[in-house]
Amino acid sequence: MEIQDVVNRWARAVDRRDFAALADLYHPDASNNQAEFVGGVDALIIRMEKRHVDIPYTQHLLGTPLVEFAGPDSALSETSAFCTQRVRKGMPIAVGGVVPDFVGKTDVDVLTEGRYIDRFERRDGRWRIAARTTTFAWIQLLEVPDGAFQVPEGFITGTRDRNDPLYAERAALGIVD
Repeated sequence: MEIQDVVNRWARAVDRRDFAALADLYHPDASNNQAEFVGGVDALIIRMEKRHVDIPYTQHLLGTPLVEFAGPDSALSETSAFCTQRVRKGMPIAVGGVVPDFVGKTDVDVLTEGRYIDRFERRDGRWRIAARTTTFAWIQLLEVPDGAFQVPEGFITGTRDRNDPLYAERAALGIVD
């Protein structure tokens, strides 16, 4: 359950742009291999902070992690994931060097299906990611026409920061980081 909690908190941290929380889910010497990025945690966080400035919306939907233990302090986790991200008009997007003609002219929804393969280690009594490899089954870029349907006024919308309603509810219940 502790490993599953880390996997779920990873998705929340990315979706809420809570990069301090994200960094805390990795061991400091962890590695990350994700398509165009291969490197350590500090470089990953810097890259994500820059990249996600122009992504107003993202949501990760995760399957239940399958966890296999290699010993009392090491495990392998495999988690299926579906991610939707909206990238603002004018921002560069290239998937494998292919750039559809609408990229840059409209907002773009990026839909991705894949898996997170995580090597976990328990150090000082705490499970964290020691190495993550992200696999991709498919990626689709969808044009978002100007004036496309938006959330109606009066509906509660989420935000990608600590102004999200989640944090008010956590505070109301006394849940703190």
